[in-house]
Amino acid sequence: MLSAGICNSAIRIGGFGPMDGKHLTSCFNDVILLPLPTWLLLLFGLPILVISSRSNLVSSVRPSAPPRTQLMVPRSIPQPTTRSSSRFSRIITWIYRLLVLAALLMSILEITRLALSHSGIGLLPFTLAGILLAMVMLGMRARGQRKPKVVGGILMVFWGILVAFQAVKVDTLIWVENMAKAAGSKGPSMYPNSDKSLDNYVILGLYAVLFFYELVHLVLPHRQTHISPARNASSEEELVRGGKPEQSSFA
Repeated sequence: MLSAGICNSAIRIGGFGPMDGKHLTSCFNDVILLPLPTWLLLLFGLPILVISSRSNLVSSVRPSAPPRTQLMVPRSIPQPTTRSSSRFSRIITWIYRLLVLAALLMSILEITRLALSHSGIGLLPFTLAGILLAMVMLGMRARGQRKPKVVGGILMVFWGILVAFQAVKVDTLIWVENMAKAAGSKGPSMYPNSDKSLDNYVILGLYAVLFFYELVHLVLPHRQTHISPARNASSEEELVRGGKPEQSSFA
């Protein structure tokens, strides 16, 4: 009775077992495979995040070296390209957040339609929990409460595992749809196999985009405004001599 509520093997092709020929069954995917990334996030990702935050806190409370006399160096004037790239980066970040929300909503849609078709929702709510945890981690990274590189690395692994397992699920759904067509069936009327495949294609695409975003965000260095070495050296010489740095014509 419990297995029927989790995954109705009477409706799903392949039954409740892990394998049917060369393909994993849809029950195995929804009960074991897809929830696994969330378990890994809970067992490994969150502890790594906590340990990194504690190490950062310990390093921040260590006694610092005596303050050194700092030279007043004129700030470089922000260039239009820097402002435009910063605006573009903010737009990409908001698109990324919307895609995370879209992945959450698509998972809710799939779970709802599986429940309405009496196919069983498996343990797919654990996938929802993992996406919600990812959204919380994104909020902490945006507020500067956690190291961006650590959060990015954890999320990249999380999305990457989801991409791999979702691709396996899509392969199974293609096989199920072909088997049903050969038998002259379209699947449950409340959730036809074609609709189920389409929903999971979209989910796979969203996971792939989220993974590549974190990968690029982790690999590419952040653009920072820097001071020209020549101008920095001339300014230091002026200050050592007791003079004032040369004022910019843009001031």
